[in-house]
Amino acid sequence: WAKVPYRAIVRIGYRGYGTGKLMKDEQYDANLAGAKASGKLFGFYFFSQAVNNDEAIEEADYIKSLLGDETIDFPVAYDWEIIKDDDARTDGVSAAQATACAKAFCNRVKELGYTPIIYSPSKELYFKYDLTQLADFDIWYCEYANVPTFYYQFSMWQYSSSGKVDGIEGDVDMNICFTNIADYD
Repeated sequence: WAKVPYRAIVRIGYRGYGTGKLMKDEQYDANLAGAKASGKLFGFYFFSQAVNNDEAIEEADYIKSLLGDETIDFPVAYDWEIIKDDDARTDGVSAAQATACAKAFCNRVKELGYTPIIYSPSKELYFKYDLTQLADFDIWYCEYANVPTFYYQFSMWQYSSSGKVDGIEGDVDMNICFTNIADYD
């Protein structure tokens, strides 16, 4: 096996699940500086609460406005989740609309010159997304377990939320990438 460099995927921003306001992640600047200083390959994820295609596209454009001319080596992830134990503006979004939002975001990310990926736990993948409509995009699957149980193909697996990485205080999510979804030597 060739040694593959570590990668970092950091949250660039989010849409408030109550307000719908687009927000830059409070740690974005520090995370970007840290990833660049470490020489790690990096990408970003956006915590979406889009309720229609226009909002999903707006989120992708917001990412571009934050990145400017910054080049990245790893995908831009769309992270749309069902909010548990609280009211969210997305509570009434149908599976068809959730799928359309993911597709609109990923297509726009691709138009902007980045590699899109859809981040999701199994509940959303099984009940909120029509995966046949999203077959052109990689899946980053989240399940904290020793062995993944998702029935369908995915490119990356988030298997733990209690990893340790030099230079980062506290727990970090750990992932395994199974495919070449980044351009690196």
